[in-house]
Formats: sequence, structure tokens, C-alpha cells
Amino acid sequence: MSVGCLLCTRLDVTDAGLSAFVVPDLLIGVGFALCVSSVTAVALDSVPPQLAGMASATTNMLRDLSFALGPAVVGAVALSKAGTAFSSNLDGAGLPPDHPGAARGIAAEGGPIAVNSLPPGAPGSAAHDLALDALGSGFSNAF
Repeated sequence: MSVGCLLCTRLDVTDAGLSAFVVPDLLIGVGFALCVSSVTAVALDSVPPQLAGMASATTNMLRDLSFALGPAVVGAVALSKAGTAFSSNLDGAGLPPDHPGAARGIAAEGGPIAVNSLPPGAPGSAAHDLALDALGSGFSNAF
């Protein structure tokens, strides 16, 4: 799992293909399967047979909590880092005079994700590459 997450930190945010994403995902999936099955086996083997249902329910609850909490924490860290990086680099990006203000206004309402989704030619769209780099850096840090 750690090797898969480490490989995810090296993914290029501008690469829209899935080929670079397959190997890290497979490693994370195999590691998760090995980890969850062994933890469940240890939990079930360490309690008397009459408490096996409670042990199984506890491991299921912890796994479900991780499924909910993991993406929320990773997303919060990534978007916080991306927002900070985007805001600090916006003024020195060499954008036309009207674009930093428009991009800053859009970013204030929706963050770098909103700036990244602007269509070409829209006010603030010149900051698209800056927002994309900030998001890539934020998710790399979160992983």
C-alpha cells in the first residue's frame, strides 16, 4: 500500500490517461486486501467463539470509517495546500492585468478547482495552468 501511495505522489496531473494510474491502484488494492483480511483473521481468532460476531462487526465498522474518513482528510489537506499555493503564486504568474483579480475572485468562491474548470477565453482562464499545478502539488502532498 505504501509503495502504491508513493507512486501516486509522482503522477503527472496533466496526464489524462489511465495507464500511469493502474499500477499504483493495483498495489494499493492488493495491499489493502492483504491488510484487511489479516486484521479480520486476527480479530476473529483472538476472541471466544460467542464474541466472533462482535469482533467481525468492529472490524467492519473501522473499515467503513476509514472509507469515509480517508478521502475526506486527503481532500481537505490537498485542497488546503492547493488553495495556499494558488493564492501565493497568482500575482507573480505574469497574467494580463485583469486576470489576477478575476481569478482571485473565482478562487475565493470555488477555490483552485473552480479556476481549473474555467473554459478557454473566460475571465481568469489564464490562471488555469497555475490552478492545475497547485491542485497537482496539493494532492501529491496529501498522498
